[in-house]
Amino acid sequence: MRVPLRSVAGGCRDAHALDLGARTDAKVLSGIAVLLDELAVERGLTWSDIARLCSVSVSAVRKWRSGESPAPERRRSLARLAAFLDLLEQAGPVDDPAGWLFMRLADDYTTTAADLYIAGKVEDLLEHAQGLLALHEMLDRWDPEWRTATRSDWAVTTNTDGDRVLTRRG
Repeated sequence: MRVPLRSVAGGCRDAHALDLGARTDAKVLSGIAVLLDELAVERGLTWSDIARLCSVSVSAVRKWRSGESPAPERRRSLARLAAFLDLLEQAGPVDDPAGWLFMRLADDYTTTAADLYIAGKVEDLLEHAQGLLALHEMLDRWDPEWRTATRSDWAVTTNTDGDRVLTRRG
C-alpha cells in the first residue's frame, strides 16, 4: 500500500508536535535555574538570545537569574525552548542547535531559524532540519514576501588581492 507523501509529512508534523509537548511537560518540572543553566551553559545561548527566543526582555531573564519566579507561561516558554533544542539535535542532523538557530538560513538573506522559531514555525524548522521540507517552502510558509523583505543589501566578495570584503549590492 502506497501512502501519499503529504500524509507522511502530516504524520511527522503531528509526531513532532506531540514529542515537543511531552518534552516540554517534562522540562517544565525543572527549576528556573536548571532551565537557564541548560540554555546558557550547556547550549551556549546568551541571556539576550534566551530573552529574544522567549519573547521577554533581557531584564526579565536577569530577574529570573537572581531568583525571581517567572509567570507560568514564561516558565513554559523556557521549557519549550530547551525541549525544542533537544528535539532538534535528536531528530535532525544538527550538532549545535543553538548556533544553528542564529545562522542565516540562506545566503543573501537575513532570515535565521530564530526568526521562524519566534513566529511559531517550530514544526517547519524540525521538518527542514530533517530534510523533509525544502528551505524555500518553509520560508514561503513563514512569509510569502521573504525574498524581498529579508534580502541583504550586502555581500561578501573577494577583492583583487584575495581578501574577502563586504560590499554593497549594486
